[in-house]
Amino acid sequence: MSHVGMAKESLGRFQGSSIGEQATVIIAVATLIGVIIAGVVEAREAAEWRAANKEAAETARHRGALAFLHDTHKALAAYRRATELDPENAKVWNGLGHLLVRTGALDKAAAAYRTVASLGQATNDR
Repeated sequence: MSHVGMAKESLGRFQGSSIGEQATVIIAVATLIGVIIAGVVEAREAAEWRAANKEAAETARHRGALAFLHDTHKALAAYRRATELDPENAKVWNGLGHLLVRTGALDKAAAAYRTVASLGQATNDR
């Protein structure tokens, strides 16, 4: 049966039901619509939040890149912040790895590079 056919059949049953049953159906449909709208709004807000975080992460990465040559500690702070804001950004993890090598934190650098490799595998970007 097509969607139109199912809708017509449901409408026929609805029209033949009592006022109380109709009120129950209307309340259920209104509740369902509210849930759907809330889900759409929540998804939109989540997408906006992710976009804002990516933008803030990119800003932090740029700050880190600017400080990369002359202030290792400032660059480290910026790259660490960028990884918090956008943990799926391989460029940020790679830059953090370079800085950690510079400071001698080789275990932490290796972990950052493993994250880069993992992200590359996840997106088939080698």
